[in-house]
Amino acid sequence: MSLVLEAKGVVIDHPTAAGRLRAVDGVSLEVAAGEVVALVGESGSGKSSLARALVGLVPLAAGTVSLLGTPIPPGRWPRAMRRQVQLVFQDAAAALDPRLEVRASIAEGLEIHQLAQGPALRQRVDGLLQRVGLDPSLGARRPQELSAGQRQRVGLARALAVEPTLLILDEPVSQLDVSVQAQMVALLKQVRDPARDGWLVITHDLSLVAQLAQRVLVLYAGRVVEAGATAQVLEAPRHPYTRALLASVPPRHPRDRHPEPPIAGEPPSPFVRPTGCAFAPRCPHVMDRCRAEAPALVEGSACFLGRS
Repeated sequence: MSLVLEAKGVVIDHPTAAGRLRAVDGVSLEVAAGEVVALVGESGSGKSSLARALVGLVPLAAGTVSLLGTPIPPGRWPRAMRRQVQLVFQDAAAALDPRLEVRASIAEGLEIHQLAQGPALRQRVDGLLQRVGLDPSLGARRPQELSAGQRQRVGLARALAVEPTLLILDEPVSQLDVSVQAQMVALLKQVRDPARDGWLVITHDLSLVAQLAQRVLVLYAGRVVEAGATAQVLEAPRHPYTRALLASVPPRHPRDRHPEPPIAGEPPSPFVRPTGCAFAPRCPHVMDRCRAEAPALVEGSACFLGRS
């Protein structure tokens, strides 16, 4: 499979009044055509910062990002590249301009990239609304007149309008009611082209990962601590942090409860990077070596546990 996205050694820093905050610390990942890759972790692990950097909204402090084999230059992206990668935001209400009708919001990308105009533009927008399960008549409404689920569908239609090669979905169902979440997941499965589209799903919802993704990367304190095929990571996790994440998910049956205890304590401060493994202060299996040395990602796990 050809690579849609290739990121190497990505570092993202955010300047703050308290100093420079390191949100992402040397993350590498790939997304192939036709593949869905999930990036999971707690709030504050760097997931959303990485998503925004991959669409050019946040600058890289270090590392490289390539789209369809072409390195993305620093600064303003060429228009053709901006069309190829789109982001579905977590908060659709904030992402959509409240002054614009839904039809105008969806049409914006089509107009910028000169993909349709006149009657063809309206026809294309109506088709996109139908594709995401909305009646075209809703195109005359403004975002605040829609439900949360409808707004999220509009955000998806807006991203799909320019036919991107890479779609990044940042917590696409986290702000929806449980029943609406199920509908949104079904819609995502329906609209994806498995022969062409590369998707990166940013989430903390492991059930969403199980339903959509072929591969998963687990992020902790801005670093990848485990990576592999979804079934392998969810059914036989190797890193204590991944096991603790799975233990926090309520089991369907008491016999299915994961033996790993839930995560205790707080993530490390992003202003002061700990020496050694960032998960060491919270890990029930911590060893002296963990506090002194940061484990590399070897065979899909950044953990000394089980290594000779």
